[in-house]
Amino acid sequence: MAIETAVGDVLILSTDRASHLYAVGRVTVDGQQTFVESSHPIYVSDRVTAAAIAKAMVTPDRRIFIRDFTDSEWSEVLR
Repeated sequence: MAIETAVGDVLILSTDRASHLYAVGRVTVDGQQTFVESSHPIYVSDRVTAAAIAKAMVTPDRRIFIRDFTDSEWSEVLR
């Protein structure tokens, strides 16, 4: 299920591999769901660090979303 993102939001995408890897990056195009074409994410190995980076880069009054590819579910990170 896609989410409604807007420029200034931040995405945290988590791999479904045995050793988790988190990609954190700012949404640069409304509706962005991945980092394939529009931004260069920062890669980290734990969720706490990913959330801290996301909180530092999110634009005021925008949102942080996380997607775990293990279950393909989206959720919003509370700031």
